[in-house]
Amino acid sequence: MQEELGYNPIYQRNNEDIVTYANRIKILGKQILETCRNPGNDSAGQIIKASLERDICKCFIRGLKPEIEQRIAKNLGVQETVADALRIEKELQIYDRDKEKGQIKINCTTHLVLQRKIVKYAIEKVM
Repeated sequence: MQEELGYNPIYQRNNEDIVTYANRIKILGKQILETCRNPGNDSAGQIIKASLERDICKCFIRGLKPEIEQRIAKNLGVQETVADALRIEKELQIYDRDKEKGQIKINCTTHLVLQRKIVKYAIEKVM
């Protein structure tokens, strides 16, 4: 189980969205679960499924683009982790769109720092 997810890491491709990447991981998880299924022993199947879900979640996070991976919440379930990744992806898309348009919003601290630099520059020019 871990061999499939750990030794052959799966990464999000450059132009791949979260949904497509998550579906690739989900398909692999289903394939692994099918090979580990033990007919007649339902409790073992539940244990394997729970363990696999944790492994899938770790694999999913590890393979995300770095700008998403570093912001994602840890220790969530698979669905919650994918939802968090979707939220981050959306935020980054909005940021990139605004950046392209030159409409990035400046927070208050940055605004004050820029304002002080402008005042200092103006004073230096006068003197």
